Amino acid sequence: MKRYFVQSMENMFAQAVIMAFEAHKGQFRKESNLPFVIHPLRVSECILANWSSHPNLEVMRVAAVLHDTIEDTNITNEDIEKKFGLVIANIVQEVTAKEYPSSEEKQKKYLEKLINASDEAKIIKISDISDNIMDIKNKKGWLSFFKKSKKILSNIKLRNEKYSVLFEKLKEDLLIEINEYVSDNS
Repeated sequence: MKRYFVQSMENMFAQAVIMAFEAHKGQFRKESNLPFVIHPLRVSECILANWSSHPNLEVMRVAAVLHDTIEDTNITNEDIEKKFGLVIANIVQEVTAKEYPSSEEKQKKYLEKLINASDEAKIIKISDISDNIMDIKNKKGWLSFFKKSKKILSNIKLRNEKYSVLFEKLKEDLLIEINEYVSDNS
């Protein structure tokens, strides 16, 4: 008789943390000089804090820990799919902007990709933007990032009405911070 073992979400989360630590080894945040892996861990914690009632909470937390691995390391989507399954690999891929060549084209296609992404990917993206803003809101020289983030936030919406109210409130709060930064730094 063949036995099948399914990883528990706790084990998957632990494995994602290990993969992220190994993949981001030697990388540091630009402004804080903290090890880079702190960022995806904080994104995951942001999801836990804001979305604890979401039925896909644990899937989002695993994907959040891995959200920058394809973009910033030698980890591939196939690596993630092999270790964590198609659902998590697809969410990570939806948040990844690596595959677009030029800056202007990249931004346009990435925005289109996010508009059509799963709600889980959009929740990770808003949590990612929130954590990035926390790191840089008091620093000069990030105007381009804030403008790109404003464009993303202004264009993405959740499909699930149950979670849309919270999502829109988080967007509104971030857009206030973004608008303050843009007006102070333009």
